[in-house]
Amino acid sequence: MDTHNKKDEEFLRIYHAFKEKVFLTSMHYSYNNYSLAEDITNEVFETLYRHFDTIDKDYIVRWLMTTTRNATINASKKAAWELPDADISLTVELSEHEESAEDAYMHELRDERMRLKVDTILGKLYEVNERWYIAVTLVYVMGKKQQDVADEMGISLEVLNSVLYRARKWIRKHYSFDEEEE
Repeated sequence: MDTHNKKDEEFLRIYHAFKEKVFLTSMHYSYNNYSLAEDITNEVFETLYRHFDTIDKDYIVRWLMTTTRNATINASKKAAWELPDADISLTVELSEHEESAEDAYMHELRDERMRLKVDTILGKLYEVNERWYIAVTLVYVMGKKQQDVADEMGISLEVLNSVLYRARKWIRKHYSFDEEEE
């Protein structure tokens, strides 16, 4: 077997072993931006393939996670600079609603607080139990069918339901979704 085929086989092995971890890491750092996470995942593995011969395989996971985090943060910053008409679209959205500007602003503020709370919860969930984070992200954030997620994770549907139950129980124990903050 020539070295080119061996390199391709080793790359594919790494790709299949870590593509979901790279994707979920990008989802975490992009605040669950699905399309950005897909793009970053592709970009990271393209870069890995181009530099495969020069990367120390003992540190491949660290390289993948660091590259994913940096690429996602950089892409998010770049996207923020590329939205000069964001204020215009907000004005259009406000004018399309029959509610007052103050009510629309309050709804927007409440939605933003909820997004921040969800991002915080997902971040903590990732720190506490990566398996819970993966299950919750795939089922509740990405909206995948539970059977498909169970198959992807290599577990039975009953085990997935148990994982989701424990994750929800942990979330309820540590976070409140009452309207008291308003």
